[in-house]
Amino acid sequence: MKRSVGLKELLSGYSILYVEDEEIVRETLKDILLRKIDNIYTAENGKIGLELYKEKNPDIVITDIRMPIMDGITMSKEIKKLNPDTQIIITTAHNELDILLDTIDIGITQYLIKPIRSKQLISSLEKVADILNLKKNIDRKNKFIQNILNFQDNIILVTNGNKINTYNKAFLDFFGFQNIDEFTENYKSICEFFIEEESFFSKPKNENENWINIIIRDKIREPKVKMKNRYSKERIFIIKFANFPEIENEYIISFTDVTDLENQRLTFKTLAYRDPLTKINNRLKLDIVLEKEIDIAQKKAISLSLIMFDIDHFKDVNDTYGHDIGDSVLIELTNLIGDKLRDTDMFARWGGEEFMIVLPNSNSKLATEIAERLKDSIQIFNFTGVNRITCSFGVSELKADDSYRTFLKRVDDALYRAKSNGRNRVEEL
Repeated sequence: MKRSVGLKELLSGYSILYVEDEEIVRETLKDILLRKIDNIYTAENGKIGLELYKEKNPDIVITDIRMPIMDGITMSKEIKKLNPDTQIIITTAHNELDILLDTIDIGITQYLIKPIRSKQLISSLEKVADILNLKKNIDRKNKFIQNILNFQDNIILVTNGNKINTYNKAFLDFFGFQNIDEFTENYKSICEFFIEEESFFSKPKNENENWINIIIRDKIREPKVKMKNRYSKERIFIIKFANFPEIENEYIISFTDVTDLENQRLTFKTLAYRDPLTKINNRLKLDIVLEKEIDIAQKKAISLSLIMFDIDHFKDVNDTYGHDIGDSVLIELTNLIGDKLRDTDMFARWGGEEFMIVLPNSNSKLATEIAERLKDSIQIFNFTGVNRITCSFGVSELKADDSYRTFLKRVDDALYRAKSNGRNRVEEL
């Protein structure tokens, strides 16, 4: 829907701090912003940006991530400590997805992918302006509240936790109610719609407890809830609330739909832990899983084994047939191995042509048998462009006094022995 007011009017009275170390990019974006807003400050790194923020107290911060002296994430964390309500827009490149994981918990408002386009920037600033204007509108007189609330996409309620005294159209539209009476005839509180699931705030088990009082008592900051809409589709919301002016035990509550952001966060997390070529787990994910499995195995005194293998003479494959064929071999190999592992096993690319398999509840005898079967399957498989390849395997079982490093060192030594003894074989240490 086309907006009834321009961005300049939406941002009237607000100021922006723009932090970017590349001068050409900084000045170009500054010129665009000056057409839409009067008050804009710029800085070339996070340190100067933080000092400017303390001095000017801008409403909106737009910042790059990678900068000298102080990076954008560090600066954003310090700004959020000073004022958690500051709206921050992060500008980033596609290859910084792993770094973006660190920004999820900071409370970043928007993300802009470089190179930044004017339309993209304006859209993000419009969303930020909506949030800022909502907070300003909450302080206005009560007679204006209903019109303001109906203008918002968020679900907005005024309630004591049970009875809903004021609501907006988004509330009725989300649940599919024609009016508030239809809701009150069937439900006592909106918390009855909260889906019970780990990591989400849910309906109190004691029906006499007020869900808002629980959030206040337990000091839950920005609780997340999951609710189904009229089409039975689950959506994720962050709850923010404040005491309603001059009315005791009455709260104005905003349910902000963050489903897309949560899905984006999960996507970032998946990309951070996945090998881009083979689509299996990468070394970062293996480190996390292996340390956890070592801890479990040693605490519960159960077996844990590790298989390390690599492709014999893989350099010759790349030199002879080219890297495209080499990549194809890696993909076909991971598909072949992945289909033969148990659901409890964890398969990861260690690097290059080296791979690891974590085998919980498996002693060295079982792990060696598995490695032998995998070796035999590989040597008879017809790989595209090269026909046959072989792999060498090292196997080791966790010892009671092992650390992460000693466990890895031993399986690496076992692989080295397999290669030294002629390749296309399994060695156990």
